Amino acid sequence: MTNWDDFRLVLALARTGGIRQAGAALGVNHATVSRRLADLTRRMGGAVFERISGRYQVTAVGAPVLEAAIRMEAACLEGERRLRAVSPDMAGPVTVSLPDAIARVVLLEELTAFAQANPDISLTLKCSYAYADLDRSDADIVIRGASAPDEHLVGRRLFPYALGHYCARDYFDQVAPPDRRWLVRRTPAQWIERSPCPEAPVGYVIDDIDMLHEAAARGQGMIRGACYIAESDERLIRIPGSKVEPWEDLWVLTHPDLRDAPRIKAVMGLVTEALMRSRALIERGETDRCRG
Repeated sequence: MTNWDDFRLVLALARTGGIRQAGAALGVNHATVSRRLADLTRRMGGAVFERISGRYQVTAVGAPVLEAAIRMEAACLEGERRLRAVSPDMAGPVTVSLPDAIARVVLLEELTAFAQANPDISLTLKCSYAYADLDRSDADIVIRGASAPDEHLVGRRLFPYALGHYCARDYFDQVAPPDRRWLVRRTPAQWIERSPCPEAPVGYVIDDIDMLHEAAARGQGMIRGACYIAESDERLIRIPGSKVEPWEDLWVLTHPDLRDAPRIKAVMGLVTEALMRSRALIERGETDRCRG
């Protein structure tokens, strides 16, 4: 086999397990995947995949091809990272993956000013709570709460972010104790037993962090949320008796292949300093605003 497209096909089908899904990953239709798989099977002299329980799984014939494809992909990704890192100047692309709330509450003004002051750097923010794989170049820098990130990544552990219990300012005045409800990201939520209102049941589940805080701000229920988000919303108050508790550590990380690129170092330094200036808010939920 000398065609890289064959290896890409094997990778996509092994990872997705389906013809249509592999086609979507490759940017082609399912008929093209089926045709290319049939052609590869003919050239290999045996089935590269077999369908088991509705999912395509690699066979003994296809296993060496898959192993080679994984190695080739890793080499290509490493080459791309090294090419992005060779520029000695403050120029080139920088993609930062970070939670939407961190960008909105803490970093937006600093990153905007940085982009204006460095027009030769093409800055992209991927605002998501989803995992960004630095090995696959999903991003150049990640800002994440994590207990133990991948050991080969480089960067800095800052401090833990805090969680607290919150509700709308008039929630306790307008909602009688028997009618109060918790809004949660997932169930079960054992933390309710240790909350200021352990008797209140779960009203419903909201898996999006920002929507969870918005629902609480609109008086839909009580939440346990990140202090830096809730304390920045004048509509929310900390529930009386709520104890702020540390959660996961906040990290600023990059791939070792990119660590010495001037533009990567500059952005990492910028976001690290900005986060450190907001440490009291993020780590302890401390603000100057008066609480009701």
